[in-house]
Amino acid sequence: MLTPLASGSTHTYTMHEQAELRESQQNALTLLDAPTTYEELADVLNITQSTARDHIRGIRAAGIPLGEGVRNGKKTFYRSEETRRALERERPAPASSKAAHTKAKKNILCDLKEWLADDLTGRAVVPDGPAPCRPSNEDMVVHRSDEHLGAYYEDETGEVIYDDEIAAKRVRTVSDRVFNLKERHEAAGVEFDCVHVLLGGDGIHGEGIHDDQPWESCLTLIEQIALYVDLYSEFIDRAAKEFPFVQVVGQNGNHGELRGDGMSPDANADDIAFMMLEDRIAQRDYDNVSFISSAAGYYTNFRMRVDHEEDEWKADALDIDVSELSPTNQSGHRGHLRHGQNSLFHIGTSSGQNRWRGWHDRHQFDLAYRGHFHEWRVENIDNRPVVMSGAICPPADYEESFAAYAEPAATVHGVSDERPITFFYPVDFKPPKN
Repeated sequence: MLTPLASGSTHTYTMHEQAELRESQQNALTLLDAPTTYEELADVLNITQSTARDHIRGIRAAGIPLGEGVRNGKKTFYRSEETRRALERERPAPASSKAAHTKAKKNILCDLKEWLADDLTGRAVVPDGPAPCRPSNEDMVVHRSDEHLGAYYEDETGEVIYDDEIAAKRVRTVSDRVFNLKERHEAAGVEFDCVHVLLGGDGIHGEGIHDDQPWESCLTLIEQIALYVDLYSEFIDRAAKEFPFVQVVGQNGNHGELRGDGMSPDANADDIAFMMLEDRIAQRDYDNVSFISSAAGYYTNFRMRVDHEEDEWKADALDIDVSELSPTNQSGHRGHLRHGQNSLFHIGTSSGQNRWRGWHDRHQFDLAYRGHFHEWRVENIDNRPVVMSGAICPPADYEESFAAYAEPAATVHGVSDERPITFFYPVDFKPPKN
């Protein structure tokens, strides 16, 4: 790491040092041709002002000189003349090919995942156990999937119908509607103990998943991750204030896969985004937020409405540790989260039923969640509901090929001690009608 410049230094800034910056910081640096406020930087990059401040601090910590001024009472930052001259003298060498450039970035992301895993050890937001619950109260479950942040689509007239700005607005709109729904149920007398935030994969649009992807993307892979972390940090911050407890459950999708020669099949940008989100929330020092993810690849199991005293009583009766209770003996409800790329579009076929029945027999879930197909619906397997949520992005060729697209972008439901679903509401990103 470079050290900050001492006063009066004549250090020459090089492109090698620019490479020391994270890509998000490099993007911020390119915007500082003219004096720029935190607010303006956040608006252009579609990030929070807090993240914009982090970028400025990171740039300066790398030893890159920035000028500073004031406009309308707000601080502004810009690249110093020394930085400008260095940039004019030296330009980065072009990548040998887009494929080589993409592979290099994916290698960096694989290293980042390993670093995050080590960094989170011992300080991650690890749950002490399932979320607490009080008799006669309920939990709320918010299932999100398939945001495809970074995707870029135009309609048949050439009008932009999805990009990073539209995506961010839709995520925030859906989030607002979730909290509005909470207020409505509380007004009717429902008290909530916990919100379970299920992040079901393909939040990241990815790179190199299919041949046409470079022409339908407006953000790099790293920018996609940064936007995802910003948006869901906002949601969790608000949830932590409005609910007694927040349980965040993460499961990766297929679009985050880091495909390349010699790469682990488990390398996935969704996981990196989830770990970075956990890292940011860990820095908030909340005492009512927990994170759960799985190393299994295709699924994550979790629990809701757990009665700890009942579990202890059963474990004592069986003379085992409470952690050894089988799913059939555990209290509350067992949830099962998948992205859905290895399931069939419709559970109703014999093949679909056989697949889901096998998963139910193995995991003993009371209700399951999936996405991937960009449509929302509720089906059942052996009288257990399987919830599929929609997407905030419009259909691409894949969805158009089998006309599987419906607008709701999240599903929200209640959970009581007796019932896994007490109310059910599909949430879309359209503003309510007057």
